Amino acid sequence: MAVVNVTFRNPVTGDTRENSQVDDSNTVSDVVQKLEQHSFIPSPKPGQHYVLAIKGKAELSEDNAALSSAGIANGDTINVLLAQRGGERWSIPE
Repeated sequence: MAVVNVTFRNPVTGDTRENSQVDDSNTVSDVVQKLEQHSFIPSPKPGQHYVLAIKGKAELSEDNAALSSAGIANGDTINVLLAQRGGERWSIPE
C-alpha cells in the first residue's frame, strides 16, 4: 500500500487533474467513484463502464482490479475511458 502522485486525463473533454494522490490499493471502482464525486467524469449510463488506462502500462477494466496490479508509479498518467458493452467484452468507442 503506497500513495502515488498521478495525472488523470479525460480524453473526451481534454481535462486533466495533475498531482492527484491515490493509494495504489484503490480499485477501479474506488477511483471512478471519487472522480464522479469531484465532477471530473459523469456517471455512466446503462450499458457503459469506465476503464482506467495507465499510459504505457495496462488497462484496468474490472471494477475490483487494484491500481497496484498494473504497476502504477509516481508520475503516471491515467486515461479515464468510457467503454460500452458489446457482446462479452467492453469496447472503447473512438
